[in-house]
Amino acid sequence: MELVTIDYAEFKRLVAQEVWLKARIAELEDDIEYLDDKARRLENELFDAENQLVED
Repeated sequence: MELVTIDYAEFKRLVAQEVWLKARIAELEDDIEYLDDKARRLENELFDAENQLVED
């Protein structure tokens, strides 16, 4: 393995970028979870509405 050196400012920038990306990933995962839950609720509502139509 070959060692590579970078200056401290670049290192700080990369660390800050990594922190920001991890936070953004967490936000997107929360959004996905919310949308999955919402889709499940809408599917259940649709199923209930279809059953109500069949019963009527």
